[in-house]
Amino acid sequence: MSTTQGHPPRPTTGVTLSRSILGFGAAHGAPIVFSGLLWWMLWWGHVPNVQTVNEAMQHVSWVGVIALVYVALQARAVLAQPRSGVVHSLIEILISLLPLFVVGYAMVDWFRGGNPLSVFQVIVMVQATIASLIDVVIFTWFSLRTEQALDPGHPDARALNGWTETALMRALHTASCAAGTTPGQTH
Repeated sequence: MSTTQGHPPRPTTGVTLSRSILGFGAAHGAPIVFSGLLWWMLWWGHVPNVQTVNEAMQHVSWVGVIALVYVALQARAVLAQPRSGVVHSLIEILISLLPLFVVGYAMVDWFRGGNPLSVFQVIVMVQATIASLIDVVIFTWFSLRTEQALDPGHPDARALNGWTETALMRALHTASCAAGTTPGQTH
């Protein structure tokens, strides 16, 4: 569809806003959802009613699966983020700190005696802390190092790009040797 001047129609403000919200949710939604789940588990007292050790371990393993899914979604977000500008990285870091703040506040509240937690909830806190620290420390470091490598004006860019290129060539050589071919050989 086009207008009388041959230009496609501009999207309405509602469409643009909904696309912006969906884009933001896809890029940064995992920490927000994870924080909401933690808030629900730590303050609204989700304590599974279990009769056996196997049932308890099943609940704890589900918490671990949720934490791993969170880490996987954050890894995907780091790899898919645009590499231009500091604003996106800053937003990512600040939102990634949200689950850590929820756990930290729950821990302080628990130590003060304001929120008595069950053993299950303490396990949830520990697993969430580990997942959040992986996200904040490792993924933030990776994101910032990648940004430096792609910035031609950064003094470490040449060294980082050379290291990445060397590592890529070694991986290609190792894979080709395992396949029984030499790099550059076609089948």
